Amino acid sequence: MFRADTADFPAPPPPRFAPLRGLTAGVPLEDEESTEALFDLARVWVEHSNGSCGVAAVEGSAESALAAVADGEVAAVEVSASDALAHMAWAAAGGGAYGRRRGTPAGRFAAWWATAAMAGLDWPPDPDTLGSAAAGLRWLMWEPRRAVEGWRLHLAIEHPAEGIAWAVSAEDHRRDEDEPGSPQTA
Repeated sequence: MFRADTADFPAPPPPRFAPLRGLTAGVPLEDEESTEALFDLARVWVEHSNGSCGVAAVEGSAESALAAVADGEVAAVEVSASDALAHMAWAAAGGGAYGRRRGTPAGRFAAWWATAAMAGLDWPPDPDTLGSAAAGLRWLMWEPRRAVEGWRLHLAIEHPAEGIAWAVSAEDHRRDEDEPGSPQTA
């Protein structure tokens, strides 16, 4: 939402998470295209703000990919492809705490690129083909059990037909020395 002196772009509403226990990381997999595309969702947070981003590709389930990037206990929930893409696009569109906002078209592009890479589609994909491929993936949103404030994207994706999965753990936050209410670029 744009105002005279500010702009707010809130994240899509979070789902209800449930504790997930007994996670074991899958066997690491080389998939530079997909991991780069997932990293790109939070690239601005890492390169121009105060953020961090970890990405993994593994042989196995979404849970085994999640275990490769998670630190400690987590809670998770399976979500629809459309909900997952909305969160991906939001993350890629924003600048986090200090980066410059790239905008919704760039966010949507990044979400489509990551989905196409994980689904093994040629670029640019037909939108209907991309939608069908996204629906064929299994999507988990997750959160660490520790408190996370600020910008975040925690997602695990499984390609059931291929037996491979990916996970991304991205966070950004304001530095402690910043005063609440100080102007920031959205």
